[in-house]
Amino acid sequence: MTFTDWEVDAIRRGLNCYRIANARQGRLLPWKAVIHAVLMSEVTAHVYPKNGEEPEFKEEALRRFANGSQILQPDKLTDLKAFLIQNKSLTEEDFGNESKILAEAKAVQSLLGANTIYTASLVSGMRSHYKAIRNENPKLTEEIELRILPQGNGGFFLTEETYAAIQHLSPQEYEREKQDNLTRSKEIRRGYGFLFTGDDLIHIVLRGYREADRIHFVEFMPLGEKAYPDFFMLRLGSACAPSVDGNNFQTFMHNANALKFEVISSISEQGSDLGA
Repeated sequence: MTFTDWEVDAIRRGLNCYRIANARQGRLLPWKAVIHAVLMSEVTAHVYPKNGEEPEFKEEALRRFANGSQILQPDKLTDLKAFLIQNKSLTEEDFGNESKILAEAKAVQSLLGANTIYTASLVSGMRSHYKAIRNENPKLTEEIELRILPQGNGGFFLTEETYAAIQHLSPQEYEREKQDNLTRSKEIRRGYGFLFTGDDLIHIVLRGYREADRIHFVEFMPLGEKAYPDFFMLRLGSACAPSVDGNNFQTFMHNANALKFEVISSISEQGSDLGA
């Protein structure tokens, strides 16, 4: 069984969610315990060898897969997918919508996408993880992460956005939230991106779980220069904070609902070990 980059990324996220969900006293579930649970599951093909040898699943390989620096063999990915779905860390829907997104991405990219001599190399050179942080007011910080998965044809890429609004609570507010068992939610949106115009600018199209939940990112070039490898992008379709007075660049960024996305990790920095 073969897995696309999107599916591998879903399994990786599900694995990390499983460890978090099964944490004890603030400590994540050890990799040895994760492997034991996988091998003892009735839905997985891998089991403990009867001759007492070490199992094929290795703690270090699983750890590297979880942090994105290594890829597991397809048979291990198959077992992890089945195990994580059984334990509700993943759902079949996490894998079922990629074909629709790919079809839409190909159609839009063929109609609106750039086709310069640099397009393919710019897409393949994008980093895998970007993050923007914006302080809306002294009590609220927005964190937006974009995960990038370039596709084989080089013309477009799949994208996932994680949006979190972090409140800076007073000690009294924190205790009240803790007593009420309130949790801080995150919004997840998925979609695709491509380059457009002769300047190879980025355009990202995202949708959430609700049909009306659509977000677009459009890159612009501050001061006439591209800020590669970081990007400045307008975030369209979301609620904007009240406008503020001023004529500097920070004021423009705020009023335009614009963000600077900085590199967290690079695809070229990540290794691949299909023998793991």
